[in-house]
Amino acid sequence: VADVALSVQAVARIVTTSRKRMVGGFYTYDNKTETKDLGQVCSGKSDARGLLLCDTQLGEAGEIELIVTATDKAGHTIDAASSVFVTKQGELWFGGENHDRMDVLPEKKSYQPGEVAKFQVRMPFRFATALVAVEREGIIQTQVVQLNGQDPTVSIKIKEGWGPNVYISVLALRGRLREVPWYSFFTWGYKAPKEWWTSFWVEGREYVAPTALVDLSKPAFRLGLAEIRVGTQAHQLAVSVKADKESYAVRSQAKVTIAVKLPNGQPAANAEVALAAVDQALLELMPNTSWGLLDAMLQRRAWGVETSTAHMEIIGRRHYGRKAVAAGGGGGRSGTRELLDTLLLWNPRVVLDANGQAVVTVPLNDALTSFKIVAVADMATGLFGTGQTTIKATQDLQIISGLPPLVREDDQFKAQFTLRNTTKSAMKVEVTPRATLLDLKPQTIDIPAGDAREVAWMVTAPAQLALSRTEAILWEIDAKDTLTGARDGLKARQRIIPAVPLTVQQATLVQIDGAFNLDVNPPLDALPGQGGLKMSLQPKLAEGMDSVRDWFAKYPYACLEQKTSKSVGLRDGKLWQIVMGQIPGYLDSDGLANYFPPRDGEAARGSDALTAYLLAATHEAASLNPAFALPDDVRAPMERGLIAFVEGKLQRDFWSPRKDLDVRKLAALEALSRYGKAQSRMLGSITIAPNQWPTHAVIDWLNILKRVPSVPKRDERLAEATQILKSRLSYQGTKLIFSTEADDYWWWLMVNSDVNTARLMLAVMDDPAWAGDLPRLANGFIARQQKGAWLTTTANLWGGLALDKFSAKFEATPVAGVTKASLAGNTAQVDWSKVERIKTTDAGGAPNQTTLFGAPAAPGNLKGNTMFLPWVKSSAAGMGSLNVTHTGAGKPWPTLQSVAAVPV
Repeated sequence: VADVALSVQAVARIVTTSRKRMVGGFYTYDNKTETKDLGQVCSGKSDARGLLLCDTQLGEAGEIELIVTATDKAGHTIDAASSVFVTKQGELWFGGENHDRMDVLPEKKSYQPGEVAKFQVRMPFRFATALVAVEREGIIQTQVVQLNGQDPTVSIKIKEGWGPNVYISVLALRGRLREVPWYSFFTWGYKAPKEWWTSFWVEGREYVAPTALVDLSKPAFRLGLAEIRVGTQAHQLAVSVKADKESYAVRSQAKVTIAVKLPNGQPAANAEVALAAVDQALLELMPNTSWGLLDAMLQRRAWGVETSTAHMEIIGRRHYGRKAVAAGGGGGRSGTRELLDTLLLWNPRVVLDANGQAVVTVPLNDALTSFKIVAVADMATGLFGTGQTTIKATQDLQIISGLPPLVREDDQFKAQFTLRNTTKSAMKVEVTPRATLLDLKPQTIDIPAGDAREVAWMVTAPAQLALSRTEAILWEIDAKDTLTGARDGLKARQRIIPAVPLTVQQATLVQIDGAFNLDVNPPLDALPGQGGLKMSLQPKLAEGMDSVRDWFAKYPYACLEQKTSKSVGLRDGKLWQIVMGQIPGYLDSDGLANYFPPRDGEAARGSDALTAYLLAATHEAASLNPAFALPDDVRAPMERGLIAFVEGKLQRDFWSPRKDLDVRKLAALEALSRYGKAQSRMLGSITIAPNQWPTHAVIDWLNILKRVPSVPKRDERLAEATQILKSRLSYQGTKLIFSTEADDYWWWLMVNSDVNTARLMLAVMDDPAWAGDLPRLANGFIARQQKGAWLTTTANLWGGLALDKFSAKFEATPVAGVTKASLAGNTAQVDWSKVERIKTTDAGGAPNQTTLFGAPAAPGNLKGNTMFLPWVKSSAAGMGSLNVTHTGAGKPWPTLQSVAAVPV
């Protein structure tokens, strides 16, 4: 702003510091700040650039605060302030603080290689010896300098290779102050008169004799740190982006010229540039730092150095720790007119010509906003640069939508739009609205030059649109100036949803063996005419094992458990034979396995838990493929070791967060029971309390009872274990969880809820009492996967074995043919010849993944496999009957969901 009256006042801040004794032998600094008004040092009026340039002399040394006051023509004033530090001949003094830190201030924040950086050291000493270090993730350079109060500065020459930043630390040490009497001149002062005078005049004056309570003359130190940025011009490309003009009409084309130069000023011939044109409004929401390529390639690096001194360890020394980080923050940004997530252009490869230039055409769309065009260049292996420019799209008459983005059926709201006149003449605008199923009248409005006006209609959202396929009110607004002919048109989409949303009320998973019938009815309080039965069919629940095999293939670690799990999980016979050849070297003298081969002379420390896992997992794998059975010469010593452990002849005491001896013995007995080595008398040392056991111990107990018929009260205890396991099952949607899940994570025994679910499926696979639960167990177990696999090697091995057995029992025949469903005269079908697997390149993704009624009956990675049957409209029809039939091979799995709109 030009021609504004400005005046500058100067205020000197003078700090007086003294030390005072505290209780306990400590001392503290007492700082007093005084201000001295230096009067007006400059005045005048701003020029055309809004600047006032003036020279002045400041007679005071130290910190000077300059306060500028601007006064407009109406007499309103506003102040701003900044401070400078004025040096002088003689000593400078900086106030002391109650910590071991001091300020080190660089002359400027950024330097180039070859320049000399100067730092002011604000130490509370007249003289000090300082260790100056250039640091960054280590020590780059050090030097020792002498500092004095007359010139407390340090100079360092900036070297190549220090970019993008370094840290300068200054450790200033003032030695012990000693008494220098006048007669010491005759003993040693005459040999070095200058040093004697400094000691006599400085140290002698400041010396205070130690007392029983405080020693003010003891050595003292201060540590200061400053970061500076070091230029990286040697790696920087100069990128220029220029548009042929600043403002464009909508749907026009902008021609953008890109020019890139090397650090030496020559054109960057044949370099490559990535170009993006982005709505400025989007960048106001979240700035994009990714196109700062040079900063990303040469990132600001951490300090990574700690400085310590034995002085800190002196008893009675009070160390206050690091100084707090200075408060900071940037100013706010002005709002952009609209917030539109619009990308005009993305060209990842623009090749420059021999002159280092290229011309790119950027097509504009209908958005009336500003766009930032950014070019990111790179060349060779170490040259990077970024350039940008801003253009805007505008027109004489503009319509800005003020519609709420989401409404519910039958909502009454004010549909308003803003009309903007960007010209210097008044407009008389006729506005004609059109919207789906709405009867709206045109309006005429006067808009002054350079102004804006709102136009609005009271609207009731049409209920029938909430359940339509589009789920939206489509608006089209036309505005025309009857005086100049200027016009604008705008299309807008407003989402509309039901006031009472459709939600899943019940769900179940069944397998269709020829035909399936189920009596169904909507909830009694459901809104009529909405919802129905949604079905998603799958040929196999046990699909997706490829991702588990991929997980194993990429698994990098190799203890005995991991190598065994990986070889069996991959069904890799060669890897299995290698592991079997190595296992004898992992067994201790008692036959128990170690995670890593024991060293010679070490005590027997094999793990009973690992040994039980190896016996149990390989036995389960051998039931599917005998090639994965443990060789007799490996299995026999393991069995002997576990028998001795269970009978108490062998002890293994390992750290654990809770008592686990009974649980470990149960796991060992379960493994032995697979090979007929378990006997009921071995339970004598175990307290039978299944309600208090973790879930994996109850599963072990269930397997033991099934395999060892001589256990007392076997049938009663089998029923008890089954009831305990069923009572702990719960489902979140389709995901299976245990009610005791938080207490079932026994990581030191390689057990978690994923392992428990898989082992439970294996334990009850042939149990008629669990026949109705197995499909839900399998589906819930698969839902526990993350990124196509479970979290641990043990879980993925047990899970693969469980699903392979499940598939062999229930899904041996591939599904083919047609599955039909009917409900009260409505029919639907899935033709399995048209069911396709979703490809990773399919941009459309799986259908029906997003619905209005919550969690969908997920079609998984298939499409064409869903059906929907609406509810019977007449409430007098009573209970309906769902009939599902499958004609063809296999037994498909439909997930049935009851969907209804129920007021809350």
